[in-house]
Amino acid sequence: MAMTTVDNTPVTPQQIRPLFDAAASNTSGNLKHVEDTLKSLEIKPGFHYSLLALVADQNNSVGIRLQAILYLKNGIDRYW
Repeated sequence: MAMTTVDNTPVTPQQIRPLFDAAASNTSGNLKHVEDTLKSLEIKPGFHYSLLALVADQNNSVGIRLQAILYLKNGIDRYW
């Protein structure tokens, strides 16, 4: 019987910020990849906290902060 390992490494704001940067610019047409990556991260520990940290950090652009809060709202609707 093969065992699968689950990566429960907590997600950090530093991991997801580049994804929101890429989604905001979408210059390379990589939006599908960003969406898939965020979808795979949303079930990991620390993901929603990291979204909240992105929103609270005033050094982030307004666009990133808005995307993060919308993703957080949708995550709350979906998982809580």
